[in-house]
Amino acid sequence: WTSILDISDPRKPALLSTLMLENPQTHSHKVRVCGDIMVVNSEQRPQHGVKASDDFDEGGFKIYDTADKTNPKLITFYKTGGRGVHRFDMDDTYVYLSTEMEGYIGNILVIYDVKDPSKPKEVSRWHMPGQHLAGGEKPTWKGYKNRLHHALRVGDEMWASVWHAGFRVIDVSDIANPKTSPSTIITHRSRN
Repeated sequence: WTSILDISDPRKPALLSTLMLENPQTHSHKVRVCGDIMVVNSEQRPQHGVKASDDFDEGGFKIYDTADKTNPKLITFYKTGGRGVHRFDMDDTYVYLSTEMEGYIGNILVIYDVKDPSKPKEVSRWHMPGQHLAGGEKPTWKGYKNRLHHALRVGDEMWASVWHAGFRVIDVSDIANPKTSPSTIITHRSRN
């Protein structure tokens, strides 16, 4: 669930509202707010010993109007794919999602324009070479070892952790065409 608290007196936080989830297979554990717009993720809840279900249909993100903090109103639920949205960043114009999408293995970066929060529009995608299976790519790693974990925007760059593949600095100066140059690929080397 997601709760909104009044912390005007930090010694006495007051619960204003709580948004509950209907499906026990789903969790929302990330929230971002810009003005009166709140975005929460919708992701398949990891369970010890339980494999991700192929029929999970609630992956994506929800956008709420929080002008009345005691009664947030759902504006839209936008479905992405797979297990859904893991982590994300946002600003007044865009939401930058780490999510699964059909045709890819693991989470990729998908950028949505949310100027009109009732109608999010996909702007672009970024992925590591090897993730776009439907495009004929083949990963050089096993399973979900390398995938986008979280990307944060700083100016015209997205700083992105990519699990066992280290991190990338993604150029988003042209938001419709995110790209990574070889000089901005930092990989993790394990000590064996």
